[in-house]
Amino acid sequence: MSESAIKQLEAETEQLNRLVRQREEDNKCTKMMLKFREDKIQRMESVVAGSIPADSYLLQENNMLTEEIQMLRAKVDKNPEVTRFALENIMLLE
Repeated sequence: MSESAIKQLEAETEQLNRLVRQREEDNKCTKMMLKFREDKIQRMESVVAGSIPADSYLLQENNMLTEEIQMLRAKVDKNPEVTRFALENIMLLE
């Protein structure tokens, strides 16, 4: 194999590894969002049952929604589709 072909394969491997890491991060974010939603359901059930006051629930809900927004922003910033398109562009340029 020529030196340029080896370098191209190494670059492709690096890009694919980066995509895998981004996919893993995406899965991690999704799991956290599920946890937030499950926690929200539990808190709502506690409000309905009367075990926590509504004011306390609203404060907790505000904090959880703020965290969820931060996770969603991070997810958008690390969108694997953008990286995949960048990889395809690099391959087309070569």
